[in-house]
Amino acid sequence: MAKKKHKKKGHRRHRAVSGINVSDVLFAVMGGVGARLVDKVAPKTFNPKMIAGAKILIGVGLPMLTKSGKSKGIATAFGTGVAVIGVNDLLKAFGVLGEDQDATLDISLDGDEDVPTITGEDVPTITGEDIPTITGDEDDEY
Repeated sequence: MAKKKHKKKGHRRHRAVSGINVSDVLFAVMGGVGARLVDKVAPKTFNPKMIAGAKILIGVGLPMLTKSGKSKGIATAFGTGVAVIGVNDLLKAFGVLGEDQDATLDISLDGDEDVPTITGEDVPTITGEDIPTITGDEDDEY
């Protein structure tokens, strides 16, 4: 009796982005956009801290209102986006985050302008004479 030939099953590679659900990211972004729309609808007489707190409560409470299943995942992702914007607005309202987060620092690389330092001290200029030599050409006594 002849042997049956079995087809070899090769190792199949499964390529997927693990840990990241694209639909959750999209619903979180939609929640963030929705939270920004609340700013346009809310009257200007409301305290910004109260509006930010309401966004956080909506973001946390929204998943609690839905049953299990796909709608729970959507509500959780959407609520996450709303809550993140609420926390960001609350930190801005308390002054922890500055309003000017998108400011840029213009630095000239030509050397024509003074470069600002973080410490407020002047940056020493190093010339060729200030650099110590380590080749052993100079007569140094140890």
